[in-house]
Amino acid sequence: MDRTLTIIILIAAVVAAVVAGAAIFAPPDQQPDQPQTPSQGSGDPHQGNTTSPESHPTLTIVPTVSPTNETPVTTPVPVNTTTPEVTANVTETTPAPSSDWGDSGSDSYTPRYRTVTDMTGEKVRIPYTTHRVVTLYTPAAAMVMAIDGDARRLAGVDRFASIDEGFQTIDPSISEIPVVSGTGIEVNKEAILAVHPDVIIAGSWSKEGLEEIGVPVVSLTTNGFEDVPGALTVIGDVLNKKERADELASYLDDHRSALVEMTAEIPEDDQDNAYITWRSPLHTFAGGDFHSQWAHDAGCRFASEELTGHRQEVNFEQIATWNPDVIILSNSGDPEALLTDPTWQEIEAVKHGKIYRIPRFVGDWGSPVPESILGMEWLANGTYPEIVDLDMVAETQHFYSLFYDYDLSEEEAREIMGPNPAPHVRTVTVTDGAGREVKLELPVERIVTNYPPAVRMVTTLGAADRFVGVDSVTQSQTDQFVCLLHPEIADLTCVGNPRNLNVEAVLELQPDLVLVAGWNRDKLEDLEDKGLTVFGVVAENHDQMKSTMDQLGKALESEDAAADFTEIYQNTLDTATSRVEGLPENQKPKVFLGGCTGISSTAGGEMFQSSLIEAAGGKNVASELAGSHWADVNTEQLLAWNPDIIFLVPYQSTSTPENVMGDPDLQTITAVKNGQVYWFPSRICEWDSPSPQTALGLEWTAKTLHPDLFGDIDVTADADAFYEEFYGTSFTELGGTLPATNFPGNAEAASAQTPMQATV
Repeated sequence: MDRTLTIIILIAAVVAAVVAGAAIFAPPDQQPDQPQTPSQGSGDPHQGNTTSPESHPTLTIVPTVSPTNETPVTTPVPVNTTTPEVTANVTETTPAPSSDWGDSGSDSYTPRYRTVTDMTGEKVRIPYTTHRVVTLYTPAAAMVMAIDGDARRLAGVDRFASIDEGFQTIDPSISEIPVVSGTGIEVNKEAILAVHPDVIIAGSWSKEGLEEIGVPVVSLTTNGFEDVPGALTVIGDVLNKKERADELASYLDDHRSALVEMTAEIPEDDQDNAYITWRSPLHTFAGGDFHSQWAHDAGCRFASEELTGHRQEVNFEQIATWNPDVIILSNSGDPEALLTDPTWQEIEAVKHGKIYRIPRFVGDWGSPVPESILGMEWLANGTYPEIVDLDMVAETQHFYSLFYDYDLSEEEAREIMGPNPAPHVRTVTVTDGAGREVKLELPVERIVTNYPPAVRMVTTLGAADRFVGVDSVTQSQTDQFVCLLHPEIADLTCVGNPRNLNVEAVLELQPDLVLVAGWNRDKLEDLEDKGLTVFGVVAENHDQMKSTMDQLGKALESEDAAADFTEIYQNTLDTATSRVEGLPENQKPKVFLGGCTGISSTAGGEMFQSSLIEAAGGKNVASELAGSHWADVNTEQLLAWNPDIIFLVPYQSTSTPENVMGDPDLQTITAVKNGQVYWFPSRICEWDSPSPQTALGLEWTAKTLHPDLFGDIDVTADADAFYEEFYGTSFTELGGTLPATNFPGNAEAASAQTPMQATV
C-alpha cells in the first residue's frame, strides 16, 4: 500500500512538473497573464525584482541561456551594495502579452504596458516600467541622466556621450556602457539588440529602420530651444518621472523667458552679429537651426541666417561679407589661431578679440541640451552687461546642482565657462561734412580736435569733458566761454591749429574720434590711413550747421541736445527770414564783415558769415569771393564796395571801431560817414563763425540791420535762455553784454565802443 501510494505521488509530481513546464515555455499566445500588485513591482515582463526604481538600486546585468530556441533576455537584478555582490540568474523571454494589464481578478493590478506620445506626435507602446534605455544621440543621454541623476538606466549610448568628460564626471559608469551609435545617424542595430533595451530614444531623423528591431522607438525633435523642455517632458514620461521632468522643464522655460525679456530691449542695430562655427571656421549652421534661435535669444543677430538646410560649408568671402562682431567656436577650434591668421584680420570679431569657444560640461552649451540655457545666459551676460546682469558662476553652480545633483566649486564653474564674452561693441555710422560715412565705436570717450568751432559744438552737446587734446587757439582764449566753463581744457595736450595738425601728438593720445575742418577730403583720408577715426566738420551754411550738429549728436550719443539745438536754430532762422522776406533790394544794407586781421580781411560767399548776413536781411559785399577762409582785402576794394555797415569780429582782430572810424583813407565809406562800425558779439564765443551760438548771432544781426522789424526781440534774454539750456549758466551771469548799436545812428556811439564793452 505504501509503495502504491508512493508511486501515485511521484506520478502526480511528474505531471505537475510537465504542466508547469508547458506553461513556462508555451508560445506567447498560450501564456497566461499573471496578476500583479504594486507590492510586486511593475508589470514589466522584464522585471526580476520588487525594488521600486525610485530607490535607485545598483543593477548587475546577467545574460542567461534559455533551454529553448527563444532569444535570451538579460535581466536587471538589484544588488545589495552594502554586502558582497550576489548575482541572481533569471531567464525570461520577451513575449507580447495577450493583454496590457495584469489579472483583474486581484484586488489591484498594474498595467504591463502603456502608451507615450513622442515629439513627432506618434503614440508609442512601451513597458510600464523601463529599466533599460538606449539613447542614440547625446542630448537624449544628457536628459535621461538629468531626470534620473545618473546613468543607471542607460543600456546603450552614442559615442560622444560615452567619451564626454562631463558625463563621466557626473557618472563614471557611462564610459562602460556599450556604444550603439556614432552621431545619431550611424546606428548599430546589432549592438542595440545585444543590450536588450526596453525602449530606444532617438532623434526623429534617425528613426527610420529602427522599427524592424522590434523595440519601441520614442522620437525627439530639437529644432529650437523650446523643444528642449518638451524633450525633457517626453523622456520623463518614458522614465515614469513626470514630476521631476516637469520641474526641470519649468526651470528652462522660466529662465529663457526672463532672458528673452531682457534681450528684447536691445535694438537690432546694437546687437552683435554672431557667427557660429561647426568643426572648422568655414563650416557653420543655417538659419532656422537650433543655433540660430540660441543666438537670437542671447540678443545677437545670426550671421548665417540666409543659409538653408542644417550645416553648411562657406568660403571666407562670405564670412567677410557677414563681417561678424563675435565668432563662437563649437565642437572644436582654437580662438588664437583665428586671432593670428592674417586672412581674418579685417573681420570685426578678430579686430576686437571676440572669438570664444562654447563652454561644455555634460553637454555643449550651444547644442540642444539643458545646458543651452547657460550658454545663452553666458553670451548675453558678457555681451550686454548693462542689460543682462547675472552672476554666471552662481547660475552655473545652481544649474548642475539641480539637474545632476553635482556641486561645482566656484573655481570649477569658472573653468567650465572660460573667458567671458567681451561686451558688445556698439557702433554708429554718421555722415560728416565732407559727405563721408564714418563708423564709430561707442561710447566715444576720447576726442581730439584742432578746429575751434568743433570745440564749441561738442561743448554745446554736453561732451566737453571728453576732450583729451585741443587746438592752440581755444587754449589761448582763456576768457572765452569754453575755458570759463571748463578751465581744464587750457591744460590739455595741444595738437596744433586749424591749418596744422600735429599727427604724432594725436596718435599718442589714442583718441576715439578726431574732429578736423572738412575742407580737404584727401587730408581726412590720409589721417584715416594712420588708423584714426576722423570726422570732417563743415558748417558753412545753415543746413550744414544743423546737419553737423545732428550727426555729432549721434556720434556722441547726445541726440536730445542736438535736437533741442536744431529746434532753436530753425525757429530763429524762420523768424528772421519770414520778417525780411520780400524786402526790396534797396532796403537791404550792404555789410562788410572784417575778419581775423580786421579791416584787411573778410568773409567770402562760401563762408558761414555770408549766409548769416543774407538770412538777416543784409547783403554781403564780398559774396563773390570764393574760398572757405578769410580773404585778404585792400583799401581800394573796400572803397569800391562802399558798405552801409561794418562789423568787426572781436577775436584776433587788429582793427577796432575807433581806428576804422579815424582812418583817413576810409572816410568816404558810407558806414564810416554814418558811424555804422560795430564789434560783432561776442568775446567769450564769437557769434559769427560756424558754431552753435550763430543762432544768437543771426538774431542780433537781424535786429541790428532792421530794428523796426525786430523791435520785439530781446537778444540778451534769448542769449541767457540759450546759455542756460546748453551750458547751465546764463550769458549775463558769465558777464556777457551786447555792443551798443545805432543803425541808423551817429558816429559817436560806435567810436565809444571797446572790445570789452562790445562782447562778453
